Amino acid sequence: LSALNQVQKEVAQVIILHNEKSPTVKVRVTTEEREFRVDNVQGPWDVAARLREVFAFLQANLKDTEVDLRDVEYAACNGMLRTLDPHSVFLSPEAYKEMNLSTSGHFGGLGIVISIRDQQLTMMRPMPDTPAGRAALKRLDRITKINNESTLNMPLDDAVKRLRGKPGTKVTIWVHREGTDGWQGSRPFELLREEIRIKSVDYRTLGNGVGYVRIKQFQSSTDDELEAALDDLDKKERLRAVVLDLRGNPGGLLDQAAKVADR
Repeated sequence: LSALNQVQKEVAQVIILHNEKSPTVKVRVTTEEREFRVDNVQGPWDVAARLREVFAFLQANLKDTEVDLRDVEYAACNGMLRTLDPHSVFLSPEAYKEMNLSTSGHFGGLGIVISIRDQQLTMMRPMPDTPAGRAALKRLDRITKINNESTLNMPLDDAVKRLRGKPGTKVTIWVHREGTDGWQGSRPFELLREEIRIKSVDYRTLGNGVGYVRIKQFQSSTDDELEAALDDLDKKERLRAVVLDLRGNPGGLLDQAAKVADR
């Protein structure tokens, strides 16, 4: 049921109808509907067999739509995993690739953190000494077009894919800026992508032998960065204690988190 509910959430054409005590579930695709038994599903093998029946029904009725059947399967997998705990997730190949990029700490890009604000693609933080930083782009600048393609209603993931790319390749972004130093309409900025390296550890001394270390996320270099930070702090002033700041840390690589805890 959890698998089917997740399919319903992610595929607009699918509707699932089920009463808690009912021995069956109704699956509706556009105008077609079929009933499937759920009272005789006793274990994992039964789940697989019943989902195969449902998928066959979905496939027959979604064949003339733009729905990718792999996405239906991915949704069902994630629905089942949500019955375990909030952290178990099935990653599609695209999501897995993105996770590897984010935890490696380096990728080809422009050096900006972007988000959707007021339904517009917005720069949240241009990084210093990157193509975006050197172009004097600012926080809250709006990106209206990427290579002449409007960003209106563009999903955030799609925008990230278009901005990233091989170091040495060019991308043109059209930027609108409000305020006293802003301008009417949008201006083009042609930027050359570079390899962007993101440090996961920031640190400074607080005096009296106390060091401050902030870990922004657990990526492949985190433990090495932490070791270097602690060594540097200890050289400046013999360390008695460390404040470890994990606020806003979204997680990342488990082995790096374990190494940091060991250290």
